[in-house]
Amino acid sequence: RSCPIAPRLSKAMLRAGSSRRLEMIALSAATIDKGVAVALLTPMTLAEAKLLGRRFGLADICEVTPIPHGSVNSNFRVATADGRRFFLRVCEESSLSEVAQQNRLLARLVAGGVATVAPLPLVDAPGSVAVHREKPAAAFAFRPGSWICQQRVTSEHVRRVGEAVATIHLAPVSASDIPVSRFG
Repeated sequence: RSCPIAPRLSKAMLRAGSSRRLEMIALSAATIDKGVAVALLTPMTLAEAKLLGRRFGLADICEVTPIPHGSVNSNFRVATADGRRFFLRVCEESSLSEVAQQNRLLARLVAGGVATVAPLPLVDAPGSVAVHREKPAAAFAFRPGSWICQQRVTSEHVRRVGEAVATIHLAPVSASDIPVSRFG
């Protein structure tokens, strides 16, 4: 479906500055409206997905599908021979240590009752971050969902998001658990 707000956002973002980051966000917003894949900056072949999956104990990956949403990371859904699905994230802008800290925070949030998925641990080394084409990569159980255009968001969607955000704020994490990021 078309999302009429996307082209307006892309033009506004382009006027805001000329950095590569803003251009990428603008391209993402504009291409969503046309149904074109976005945020697939680092490709992944089936052979590469199998190699990466083995690092996380997923020895039987038989399918890899790029997920064409997002603006920063390259994301992929993989399926195993027994029908299980997983999410592989290639981090385009974060270092190995930053992704490791993000993954530790996710694991703490899950332990605190937040309805999200924890990163899968590596089976051949400590931690939960591998490398794909010289970039940090993580694996998670796949949670299906759908893309909702901003114009189609209802008050029920907003209420449910508010409840989810509240659980994050109530989770037992300390300031030292929260990674430093460009968002402050």
